[in-house]
Amino acid sequence: MSESVVKKPWEVKTYQITTRADNPDAAISIVEFSKLLPEFTVAKRIYWITNIGNEKDQFRGGHYHPKKQEILWVIAGSCRFVLRTSISEDELTITGADAKCLFIQPGVYHALYLEPGTIVAVASPRLYSPDEVADDDKYLEVRWDQ
Repeated sequence: MSESVVKKPWEVKTYQITTRADNPDAAISIVEFSKLLPEFTVAKRIYWITNIGNEKDQFRGGHYHPKKQEILWVIAGSCRFVLRTSISEDELTITGADAKCLFIQPGVYHALYLEPGTIVAVASPRLYSPDEVADDDKYLEVRWDQ
């Protein structure tokens, strides 16, 4: 991995969800990425994690992306995120009721521990490539401004 310098390895942002009830039985909720993070270009890939089992702390992730940014948000339930770089490690929990998303820069190791019934959505400005997922310790080589 080439050496790079990033000012903020991760950032939690509050976003405004627009919810509209189209009829008594349904509502639509909208997140507008261009208003949330102007530097986050068009999302080319969106996916969600669902069908979480009945056990607490169902593990997903446990990797980093050398070049890819991601925005993760919890639609329902609760998720504990473990984030790690060469200079810091942090844990935070986001629930569907929090109306927050997590913006992850390239090179940040991230692991998710999900509660039963949780749904987490992920958006990225890059398409999937096997080269974009790494589970080695090279994320420790990325230099971060403190």
